[in-house]
Amino acid sequence: MAIIVAGSLMIKPTYREEFLHQSCEAILQARANENCIDFSVCADSIEPNRVNVFELWHSKQSLNAFRQAGNNQALFNLVESFSVNEYEVIEPV
Repeated sequence: MAIIVAGSLMIKPTYREEFLHQSCEAILQARANENCIDFSVCADSIEPNRVNVFELWHSKQSLNAFRQAGNNQALFNLVESFSVNEYEVIEPV
């Protein structure tokens, strides 16, 4: 089974570039993790304060371990609202 995390965040006005810049460290750490299949944080091409996120992990346990390893509260202080969901994907045999 794999876990997909996908959705969007609305960043406080004028802080999107700072949010994206500060996200780079988390992206690099996730992609270096052997349990991470993909990890992306991208500016939306239409809405100026929207950021789209996509993560793909081998398991819920690996996702949780990554989340517990670091917490950047300053980064989350730039978020106005969010709509992000997790999906379990059953891989074909």
